[in-house]
Amino acid sequence: ITKNTNATIAWTGSRLRSADPVQILIKDSVGGVVSKNTTFGSASVSIPIPSSFTTGSAIVYATTTASGYVRNPIGAQQSTTIVNQILPSITVQTPSANSTSTGSINATWINNNFSSAVSTVTSIRVSVIQKKGTTTKISVIQSGLPASATSLFIPVASNGALGTLRNVGIDLAFEYQVKVEAMAGTSVVATGVTDGTFRIQK
Repeated sequence: ITKNTNATIAWTGSRLRSADPVQILIKDSVGGVVSKNTTFGSASVSIPIPSSFTTGSAIVYATTTASGYVRNPIGAQQSTTIVNQILPSITVQTPSANSTSTGSINATWINNNFSSAVSTVTSIRVSVIQKKGTTTKISVIQSGLPASATSLFIPVASNGALGTLRNVGIDLAFEYQVKVEAMAGTSVVATGVTDGTFRIQK
């Protein structure tokens, strides 16, 4: 069971009617408990697992207070393990900090934990951040790249056009950063940004 996600607990049993009450409890190794009341006929329930739970061994309990049905107070139980949530991450490698890109930008990055992360990464989006003094503009250069992508070649036109950043001029007064985002559908689940800024020359 992964912290900070919803755990689905299912059960079977006998002698209970579908409307009879059932309570599902999950208890971690130091006594932290989450529970949810439902009915026997539901057959399964989704329970949010808090990030405060302690990793390691845990027990799932099923109890009932159905009229005329006698059982031990704890009821049925099942051992499980609480694990930390694995999140995807991105490390942008190039352009490196304070480097100068001439004529083009070859952005490269490393994708981490994509296959084992709770949030499934479906695509990559690459943007360029343009800075001049206190003014910052962000432009999406390409979206919908496959999750396996680790690089993008971005040409710089002679008039200084960079993707949809138009008419900025090639001027050392402008500084840039590359931002790479991992997308799960339309949601951003991981972001990597160039460490430091770089400039573009002809």
